[in-house]
Amino acid sequence: VDEAIDELIKQHQMESINLYGYSGGAAVAVLVAKARDDVKSILTIAGNLNHKELPRIHRVTPLYDSLNPIDFIERIKNIPSYHIAGRKESSDNDGWLEDRSSLYTSENVPR
Repeated sequence: VDEAIDELIKQHQMESINLYGYSGGAAVAVLVAKARDDVKSILTIAGNLNHKELPRIHRVTPLYDSLNPIDFIERIKNIPSYHIAGRKESSDNDGWLEDRSSLYTSENVPR
């Protein structure tokens, strides 16, 4: 993914990029952003940003040996980030929404 982004930046002579991700792509956006210094913003929709909670919330098989986006909040805290989740998606759990809301800091809350 990094090589593809580097190529796009070069081809279009850009200085920075905005990353967008839906569902699993949201996790990819956060994980890419944590390792780059040219990300202008992150927008995620219905993102799996804490995969350790997925089995409990959605009754799916746990992910093993995967990077968990929520573990990298400190690395992306200065990147304006907007994380959109549907009410149904997060209404029947304890702590997951709290973890996700911690992605919003005083530096990146939408104004």
